[in-house]
Amino acid sequence: MTDTSTLISPAQARTLVGLFRERVARSPAEQAYRQYSQGERSWLGVSWAEMASRVARWRAALRGEGLARGDRVAVMLRNSIEWVCFDQAALAEGLVTVPLYTNDRPENVAYIIGDARIRLLLIEGMRQWGALQAVLPRLGGVHRVVSVTGFDTGADTDTRCISLDAWLPERAADASAPSLEPDGLATIMYT
Repeated sequence: MTDTSTLISPAQARTLVGLFRERVARSPAEQAYRQYSQGERSWLGVSWAEMASRVARWRAALRGEGLARGDRVAVMLRNSIEWVCFDQAALAEGLVTVPLYTNDRPENVAYIIGDARIRLLLIEGMRQWGALQAVLPRLGGVHRVVSVTGFDTGADTDTRCISLDAWLPERAADASAPSLEPDGLATIMYT
């Protein structure tokens, strides 16, 4: 027989944000995600409670950008815990996530950023930022570019650019989520 005590029904969750919060509340010490660390040459696990703490930091950083409910934010990362944190934080703030292919042609990226009216872009690092230099004039609507691995000193001439370490606050309390509707827009996928 299957143990249904850990199942979360759509009625209990109501939204994707509610699903995340309910999972954290029900199993805070359980492992939520695992990610391979090149530096430590091992798999590192993250509990649901730790994910909630991380998402709270991402939410605080997003709130600091002055984004309004319904604004679009783009993520150009490989699958990672940072991707999950960004997406969960954006959803909790009422933002719409637009995933981008990590190695797409710059012209395609610029088209999507303009068409979706992206305000904030999260990238892995300098390789992607370097590729986007060819279409930089078409990224005028982007007010912030956050890089997980940081920027080289030459990139700091663009005042929109900031490293993830500098962007995220050290700590943040978990803020209450705005009232979200279950049928609200969560993600726009370009295929």
